[in-house]
Amino acid sequence: MAKTVTTKYEVSEHLRTPQEMAAYLEMCIEEANGDAAFITKALGNIARAKGMSQVARDAGLSRESLNKALSGERSPGFDTILKVISALGLKLHTEAARTTKLTAQLTPIQPIAARRLILALAERRNMERCSICNCILHRTARTYAQPSPKGRSHATKHHYVAERFFGRSANRKDTKHQGVFDKCLWGYEGETAVFCYECHEELLHNPVFLPEEITLFAEITKRRGLSEESKSKDRSRLAGRIELLHEVISKGLKAVAKMKATANSGLENNSRKRCAHSSAPQRRR
Repeated sequence: MAKTVTTKYEVSEHLRTPQEMAAYLEMCIEEANGDAAFITKALGNIARAKGMSQVARDAGLSRESLNKALSGERSPGFDTILKVISALGLKLHTEAARTTKLTAQLTPIQPIAARRLILALAERRNMERCSICNCILHRTARTYAQPSPKGRSHATKHHYVAERFFGRSANRKDTKHQGVFDKCLWGYEGETAVFCYECHEELLHNPVFLPEEITLFAEITKRRGLSEESKSKDRSRLAGRIELLHEVISKGLKAVAKMKATANSGLENNSRKRCAHSSAPQRRR
């Protein structure tokens, strides 16, 4: 069977005219709901459509600086935003509504509502998302860990295998710990994924272990010779317990996924049987 190859949807490839660029930015501003990173990323898409080098020259910035400013991972200064918007041939204005809102226009602008909505929604799909719950992430300054939707959906990185297992500290780079492994047994040393604050801090960092589950894990630990009467310099048994816990998580997830797949398959089979039964000719009594 031929292998399926997917490519990332590039919004910049579909912004062909100044009117489309202006309409796209206007829609993104409306959709952003105060997310500055979302708007700067939209400006980055327009800049790529026009040509990043040319926009950088017109804005009086280096290409590298422009790329960083419009990456969506930082909040550039408003002076930079104004320079970029001017270099793109766009302008900003406000209009009175229920609340004051910022829109982008090129005069005159043609009504292309359907196309701009498609582009904005496509951009939404391409926004950075949490690796677990799939929520749209953002990096708005001073919102991390705040008790709000923005605080809970702030982007944060998490190592697949903890840095401290190799004697390093991810948060304190100059701090050394006693390592547990000489090398990563799973081949993911130093690699990370991106999560929302909620999934990172409140899910991954705080797994639920009930008393009976801890007792069962302790029994398995003992059977595998990984218990300890007293601590020593040798950390091989701790390494074994870490491997064991990963084995439990991995096998447990696969078992649950298989149960779900089997249940879905059973529902589909039952549905087919009911359909076949209802479509079969009925015998007269």
